[in-house]
Amino acid sequence: MSSCKSAKEICDKLETTYEITSDVKEIKIGLLNLIHENFKVELDDDITKMFDQFSVIVNGLKFLGEVIPEERLVRKFIYSLPKSWDSKRTAIIEANDLKILNLDALMGSLLTHEIMKKG
Repeated sequence: MSSCKSAKEICDKLETTYEITSDVKEIKIGLLNLIHENFKVELDDDITKMFDQFSVIVNGLKFLGEVIPEERLVRKFIYSLPKSWDSKRTAIIEANDLKILNLDALMGSLLTHEIMKKG
C-alpha cells in the first residue's frame, strides 16, 4: 500500500488483493447461486446442520450483494426437505402464509418436529 500514490490506486490494489473485482464477484455469485439452486436436505441430515449450511450459502450471496427475498428462501428450504418430511411440509404450507413466514420460524418448527420424531 505504501507504494500507492493515490486513493484510487489503494482501492484498486485492495480489490485485487481481496478478490472483489467484478469478474471474480460475478463468478462467486454464479457458483453460490448454483449451490443454492441444487441445495437438498438429505434423509439422514440433521436439520440444524442443514440450516447452517443453507445460511452460509445465503450469507455468502448477501455479502456479494445478491439478496434473495425471504419468501423464496423459505420456499426453497421447505421444498428441499426429503420425502419423509412430506407431512410436515404440507402442514407448514397449510398453516402458514409463506409470504410472511421467516426462516427462523421455519427452523423452529422443523427442529421441534425433528425432536419429536426422535423422541
